[in-house]
Amino acid sequence: MRCSVDSADVKYFAQLAKCAERIGEELFIEARGDVLFLRALNSTRSAFVSFQFRNDFFDSFESEDSAPIKAKVLTKAFLSAFRSVQTVQRLHIRLDQREERFVIEMFCRHDIRKKYALVYEKCEILHAMFERREQQTRLRCSPRLLLDSLQNFSATLEEISLVIAPQRFMLRSFVDDAEKKSSSPITELSMKTSDFSQYHVEWTRRHRLTFAQRELKAILSFCEALEADVEIRSDGTGRPLLMTA
Repeated sequence: MRCSVDSADVKYFAQLAKCAERIGEELFIEARGDVLFLRALNSTRSAFVSFQFRNDFFDSFESEDSAPIKAKVLTKAFLSAFRSVQTVQRLHIRLDQREERFVIEMFCRHDIRKKYALVYEKCEILHAMFERREQQTRLRCSPRLLLDSLQNFSATLEEISLVIAPQRFMLRSFVDDAEKKSSSPITELSMKTSDFSQYHVEWTRRHRLTFAQRELKAILSFCEALEADVEIRSDGTGRPLLMTA
């Protein structure tokens, strides 16, 4: 598998690397047909992110094997290749199966060439299991709206709750029963449903969806880098929360 992109699209890989590194320790790579998938999973298996690139995104895309290519590399190693991309004019990526290396080559200004050969392992690819059609509650907004709202919460707060009701949306600090007896402050922020470009809630009572603040910020920051609205789907408490851009 080999592909290339020009300077205008290198920034998406840089933002992807930042997001994936904040989600999990490993980046799962799958080349299937004319599509490249890059995925990451956090250590508690409570957050999963999947990036999909079709062949028309690339200037060139070649997949030599008919069977899907499945491998994984360390996200920190992947991120190290994309820490500085301001001078990159062309990016080449290939999976060298003979040497078992995931190779990243950057052709920069002034004829500077940078090459990173990351050790990879063959693996089975993990998939998030959910049925998108069942998620009837749909919200859509600018990622910046939620990122600005999260500035009101302590950066040390591990988990945060989205409270979704037909006429009300809230962000709330999540504290477990043991912490409720302590002096830990609880922050609650209400938002108007009119702040959302779409606010369609199927259920009649409010539902609370709790997850890690670190992963939420990582996903929202990536969506903002795409300059795209984020769509939030769910079918209730205890069920997966799907965010797409």
